[in-house]
Amino acid sequence: MDKVLAPARAFSHPREKSRRIFEIDFLRGIAILLMVLLHFCYTLGYGPKDFYGIRLGQEPEWYISIARLFRFVFCSITQPQGSAVLDYSDRMLTNPYTNLHCLEVFWAGMFMFLAGLSCTLSKNNIKRGVQIFLVANLLSLVLELMTDILTPTFDMHIWCGILHALGIGIILYSLFDHFLPKWWQTFIAFMVLAALSGIAIHFTYVDGHGLTGINPPFKTASEFFGEMGKLLIGMKRFGDDYFSPLLVTTAVFGGAAVGKTVYKKKKSLLPSWFKGTWGKPICFLGRHTLIIYVVHQVVAALVLIIIMSAAGVPLPFYALLTDF
Repeated sequence: MDKVLAPARAFSHPREKSRRIFEIDFLRGIAILLMVLLHFCYTLGYGPKDFYGIRLGQEPEWYISIARLFRFVFCSITQPQGSAVLDYSDRMLTNPYTNLHCLEVFWAGMFMFLAGLSCTLSKNNIKRGVQIFLVANLLSLVLELMTDILTPTFDMHIWCGILHALGIGIILYSLFDHFLPKWWQTFIAFMVLAALSGIAIHFTYVDGHGLTGINPPFKTASEFFGEMGKLLIGMKRFGDDYFSPLLVTTAVFGGAAVGKTVYKKKKSLLPSWFKGTWGKPICFLGRHTLIIYVVHQVVAALVLIIIMSAAGVPLPFYALLTDF
């Protein structure tokens, strides 16, 4: 009788969920949190200009110092030359003593590395890569539509941002891993990609000028596809947010090579006593990075709207809508 009921019991109980690896979720949560905070600095520092059309330096009196601080933090971290807005004009003055670009490189690189490491713990990488890439293109389309409708108040273009590059990297790794699944094969691929990335970086910065930011970069589709090669290997920057697919793919393969060796058993390397409720909020962020990335800029924009409304600055979108 027990033998007859055994299959029924097994079928009636849901399969046990796969155990999460604490340190991976935690580090990924830290990376996405830092990225969100950086983007909040951009929105609160440049939002009055980008969303309201207020020239920098013409914000409400009490908000000027706040916006200046946010612009200073954002530029100091994101500009390789170490830049900070030292005046209230649209001009950006370089200041090498505020060069904190290494921070952005570190946590963005860590996020990509952990994404590659996580690929070795998942069986649906191709699906995940395609989802990320489709979400990235949907965001690009939304921004283009908003730019067309709300110009000149709103002007933002993201054609190859962090999600585009990450989606490409995961898709390429998934295809590679399907045919060449050994850890040493992944490691060799990582070394080859690292060498190619080094060559691309050398020829990009050899003249000391670095990447050229163009926004929007092209007038026609033929011009865009004509420069696609430089976009993919990181020799040209397009749009307001750009990540080199070659560099990101290199980080993904590096993380996958480590995942196939260090996390071969797919278990946490930390003792059980170390993992506690103190890390749950950060781990929650690490488990929902895609949703957080999509939603956080909307939240930042709402915060800016609340601040500007409290200062008595009317939302210009209302004026645009009344023109129709």
